[in-house]
Amino acid sequence: MRYSKPAYPVIAGFLLAVAILIALPMRAVAQTGDRDPVTIIIKMVDKSTAQWRFEPSSITVMRGDTVRFVQEDIVPHNVEITKAPEGSQIDNVKMGPFLLSLGQVYDLVITDAFALGTIEYVCTPHVGLGMKGKIVVVERVLLHATL
Repeated sequence: MRYSKPAYPVIAGFLLAVAILIALPMRAVAQTGDRDPVTIIIKMVDKSTAQWRFEPSSITVMRGDTVRFVQEDIVPHNVEITKAPEGSQIDNVKMGPFLLSLGQVYDLVITDAFALGTIEYVCTPHVGLGMKGKIVVVERVLLHATL
């Protein structure tokens, strides 16, 4: 009795060729443009005794977006920017207000005053307990497929 080789490699090659032919006319195009600004929520939380956190602790934004810090704890928190990319002109927003009660918010609008790059921030009284975070400001880019 004679056995032939399985046809799997031939079928896999054929399917790959078909996928390439279908995808060939489509290409991703990056283009500078505008999208509606978004609001990103960062919660100021108490995970346990002496463990306060920003959640999430790291986000990526574009200019025009708003970062909304929401007080979800009974202990006062604030936002202090400790490091910003060179060229940032943000002296007027380096220190946010103390949020004293549940549900209070502080909105940080990412304007053209923020240079592209990483912003580091802390809660001033709780930095020693690990309450810190990062905001990465990136170029406003849209991706779309063209045929």
